[in-house]
Amino acid sequence: MLPELFFIARISSSIAGGLSFGTLIIFLQETTPTNLRGVASFLAEVTFLLCTVVGMGAGMDRVFGRNLIALTGLAIIPGVICVGTILPLHETPKYLLLGRHDEEAAREAVEFYYGDEYDADEVLKEIQKEGLDGDEKFNFYRGIRLIFSEPYLRMPYLIGLASLQLVMGLFPIIYLSTNFLEEMFEPATAQLASFGFILVQFGAGICGTFVVSRCGRRPLLLGLGAMNISSFILYILFERLSSYYGGPWGYGCILALCIFGFSYGLGLGPISCFITSELVVQRYRSLVQSMMYVTNTLISLVVSYLVLPAYTHFGCLSFLVLFVIPSLFAFAYLYINLPETKDREIHEIVGELKERVGCCTASRSFSESSSTNNITSEETPLTKQKTGQSLLP
Repeated sequence: MLPELFFIARISSSIAGGLSFGTLIIFLQETTPTNLRGVASFLAEVTFLLCTVVGMGAGMDRVFGRNLIALTGLAIIPGVICVGTILPLHETPKYLLLGRHDEEAAREAVEFYYGDEYDADEVLKEIQKEGLDGDEKFNFYRGIRLIFSEPYLRMPYLIGLASLQLVMGLFPIIYLSTNFLEEMFEPATAQLASFGFILVQFGAGICGTFVVSRCGRRPLLLGLGAMNISSFILYILFERLSSYYGGPWGYGCILALCIFGFSYGLGLGPISCFITSELVVQRYRSLVQSMMYVTNTLISLVVSYLVLPAYTHFGCLSFLVLFVIPSLFAFAYLYINLPETKDREIHEIVGELKERVGCCTASRSFSESSSTNNITSEETPLTKQKTGQSLLP
């Protein structure tokens, strides 16, 4: 076995995973009816949790934990199946209509994804309303400048970062929970406890697919965010009690991990991943979502590398600085700024954000020709072709 090949494979899968996950969220948001948007995005996170369950279960010493070839090769089978599944899929209706201005292809995509229960023309008319933010071309760097200068675009970016901050502890907890628990339990018990925490998270995710269609995004995100922050505080409390008094107090740390997993799986994790895409119109959605994920990845990278050395030197009290305090600030920002998005069209949500921040003046200076390409103009190439004919009846 060549360790160098494994290193290259890990880098390649990380790059592909980062790109595909962000793309998947946008894809699901743009190919799903409004009333099913949350459930569809939720299923992506449940699938991720299922893969985590299988990975952690297979990674235990008593299974494939000491056989790296079998452990990594296990992922090849579902990977091949998934690649074959996505080949016949259409492009998203919103991209075809708003990006390519191909009404016929957009109608075919609506019929493909929505089925016969929805009127394709009505769906396209609703999608067309997202095009009211203009149609001028912009490159990557000008797009970034626009997003930071426009309050109604900057706010979704910050809401996405704040939402993901609430689940910043996910990967450190998944990767290091066994190490943390081994200070209080035997290695075999610690591995089983970590696996149990993942099972709770997965079970909560299954329940969450039913909850998300009945509850608003805002109460779910705030309520489960408070629970998530409380789980870290409980872990610190029980770990301190265990270090001083020993005995059964260590099981309180397992309980705290299960509360973390429950809050993440029931809605906090999935909603934090797709909430940004419900706050931005189609033309800026990919860029805002990508910027948010890149920023979060950089923060997560720094925090993940700090967790183990900080825990070694300061114990679980380091969780206060790394997770609890930043999450409290993120929670406060979400409480003030997060709108409700459930069962609402994107253009309605964007309109609410614009009303909150006032007139969008920055976009006027951003456009090279404000008389014809103004972002906030009522007219757009989506409502008029070059010949003056409407794209939609």
